[in-house]
Amino acid sequence: MFEPATKNIYERILLQNFTNREVYVVTPNDTLAYARKIMFRNNISKLVVIEGEKIFGIISLRDIANILTKLGSEIERSLDEILVKNVATQNVITLDVNRNVREACKLMHDKKIGSILITKEEKLAGIFTPTDACKVYSENPIPELKVKDVMNKDFEKINKISSIKKIIEKFKGGIDVLIVEDNKKPIGVITLSSIAYLEEDEFLKGNLKYIRGTSEHTKVRVDKTAADIMYAIDIAINETDSVSKAVNYLLTYGIPALPVINEFGEIVGLISKRDIVALIAK
Repeated sequence: MFEPATKNIYERILLQNFTNREVYVVTPNDTLAYARKIMFRNNISKLVVIEGEKIFGIISLRDIANILTKLGSEIERSLDEILVKNVATQNVITLDVNRNVREACKLMHDKKIGSILITKEEKLAGIFTPTDACKVYSENPIPELKVKDVMNKDFEKINKISSIKKIIEKFKGGIDVLIVEDNKKPIGVITLSSIAYLEEDEFLKGNLKYIRGTSEHTKVRVDKTAADIMYAIDIAINETDSVSKAVNYLLTYGIPALPVINEFGEIVGLISKRDIVALIAK
């Protein structure tokens, strides 16, 4: 796709460049409610879990969203009663500050993870995320690359009035991003993390027992729709636009992904921050 000389750009950028900012942390015994509050307050999607001076793990909005989808059915406790240590991903992958961005992206892509923790002398020094990968690409673009060269053609769409229940079912089926459409036009995107912004009572309220035949069932009633939780967008990227333009949109509007359209305005793909991670990893 591009020449080895271009790859070397990303191999020359060290993770040391991503250690000069504050890393937000929680402890294993903090609650999910507290962790979520910290993420909301600081507009971040991940927290490092620290036990003493050691890295215990990492917790993300995706993890909390996953728990929320189980409230009232598989899980009866609230976020105030669930501890971080019971949900956080442990045995996290770390890289030394002297390793490079391409190595970090390759690990994230190969392991299907959302971040790499940066260490210095085995102590936490920073975190590298897909947003960081986009910033790196924005400053070091590959001019000839078009959106159609890197976009994901395997995508799913839902209508703006689709229920939260339907959205949750999609995510449980393995979907990472959903395109929200209205009259066949893209108006937003939804990720699993979007679910984390819903209040707990959206899942706990209105549990309705009903009888079907001789079996008793419980149906969770959630009133909000796709339009209520989506990242609203009033732009779409064309498949012939440069990857650089798409990345700039992702960063400027603070969205995780963008629908891709063709010359007729039809949705033909999706480009996300994870696609940029994969691009740098190659």
